[in-house]
Amino acid sequence: MMIIEEALRFIESEEMREHLRQHDPDRVQFGLSCNIVCQAPAPLEEKLKALEVILEKFCETYGKNHLIAKKFDLNKLPRLAKLALDERYRKVEGAQLLVVEHREDIIDFDHMLNLKIISSDTTTAPVTDFNAALEYIFKSNLRHLPSTDDLCNDKYYVSSLKKGLWFEIEKWVPSEWDTSDTGGLKLSCKWVVNGFGEIWYFWLNEYDKYFKTLAQDSTEELLWFALRSRSLLDAITPFQPGDIVEIDSMPFQAPFRAVITHVNNNRGCQDVKCLYIEHNRLKLSSLARLSHYTGRISPFFRAAIFQDELPENERDLDIISRAIKGRSGGEQLEK
Repeated sequence: MMIIEEALRFIESEEMREHLRQHDPDRVQFGLSCNIVCQAPAPLEEKLKALEVILEKFCETYGKNHLIAKKFDLNKLPRLAKLALDERYRKVEGAQLLVVEHREDIIDFDHMLNLKIISSDTTTAPVTDFNAALEYIFKSNLRHLPSTDDLCNDKYYVSSLKKGLWFEIEKWVPSEWDTSDTGGLKLSCKWVVNGFGEIWYFWLNEYDKYFKTLAQDSTEELLWFALRSRSLLDAITPFQPGDIVEIDSMPFQAPFRAVITHVNNNRGCQDVKCLYIEHNRLKLSSLARLSHYTGRISPFFRAAIFQDELPENERDLDIISRAIKGRSGGEQLEK
């Protein structure tokens, strides 16, 4: 089995999965595989198991004397994931936990084609421990379901609303420095959790006395597990100029569509340019940077050809798509 095969199950887009599976299957794909797993919108426990399998397959195939094994600490990523999971229940005298609830109320008028955010809200609540934080999350998930008397009892709306709910659980510990503005506490750890209590991402304060040794020299690797304003993930795509692609960053942002304009060398998402509509205006971006604008999950995981009828506010994309595809030889738009 190819090393990357274990990572491919985290990619929800069938087009992306098959394209990566067929592209240059013999090369060493350890780094890309680990990057996919770390940044996937998936439970951290599943990511840890996958990283351990990838590590085992790499050592079986290439041995511990391979250049990658000599240059990098192969166990670092699984070690950081375990550290974040263990930290949930580590007792710290004087520590406080906060749950930050992010709610995007997303209404569906056209059965998942025309999702719109009708409001957004952030609420912070102190809790006693991690289990109490999960209990708060489960109750909040139930609390924000629409009533049966509402127009929103449509199954698509209920699904969308639940997906538009996500949380951050913050762990604050006593600080050795002057932090009077935060009550003598410093942020030690943060977990990003979906509406069903699954940890997707985390951040550890590598300058914290406890983590300083355990997470030593892990600045870059910690970013792989973090929910970032710009994704680190970059990979080749199967898309061609004129394709209309759906970009899905739920639960952080409602899905939208973009039309591919340039593919260039297609060495990664950075080489793929697209147009999308925001606030009734056309905007140009690389496919990779759409996570920066729209919700921080890389488009890589769910990007797929959109073949249904476009919602009214995005119908100009169809005109652009036909214009690109209508040029002789599939010629791309002029830069």
